[in-house]
Amino acid sequence: MNAREEIPVTEEVMRYAKAHMEADRPWSHGRVARAYQEKDGRISITYEDSCWWFYRDESGRVVWE
Repeated sequence: MNAREEIPVTEEVMRYAKAHMEADRPWSHGRVARAYQEKDGRISITYEDSCWWFYRDESGRVVWE
């Protein structure tokens, strides 16, 4: 079984991506290329430059690692 499953780029995915892009200006990783639901519940987002991060909500704010 895979540890993750590709998911559509939803409003939730874009909320995570936009929060990250706004906090890390100038953004140099491009647009969202793919998103995945991880087995542990986090969302991972891969950008056009192939960089990726894990995202989650923590007390109402977006956290990435």
